[in-house]
Amino acid sequence: MEAFEVRLNGDRICLAGVADGVLTVNVHIVGGPERGRRFHLSVGGIDSASDEHLSWPVPGIGVGAEVLVRVIDTDAVDPPEQRGRVEQRTQLEQFRECLRLFSERMSNDERRQLLRELVAELERPDAEPGAAPDRG
Repeated sequence: MEAFEVRLNGDRICLAGVADGVLTVNVHIVGGPERGRRFHLSVGGIDSASDEHLSWPVPGIGVGAEVLVRVIDTDAVDPPEQRGRVEQRTQLEQFRECLRLFSERMSNDERRQLLRELVAELERPDAEPGAAPDRG
């Protein structure tokens, strides 16, 4: 199977793979000068056969970290640290989570403006669900 050999600063941290499914390696920087920045490395995926989410252990990263991902063909991979089914969230729960994550990138004024626009849109009697608010 194809797999990801993930190295951090030259050291191999995991060999992740799944026979049938999705495999990802993500590097994130979250935040800004006012709130500080947080760095994240994640290795995970989905096993289509069992419909389970997978994750492999990774250390924390910061400025200067060198992450290398090499795609290889192998018969054996490291077992995931976590493996389990994730309960399906309602659309409202998913929307709240997306809004929370997106709002972390906004100033307080931008967040308040967005909420005012959303409330105004929802209170309009002729509003179509999902339509963009009228900003004119």
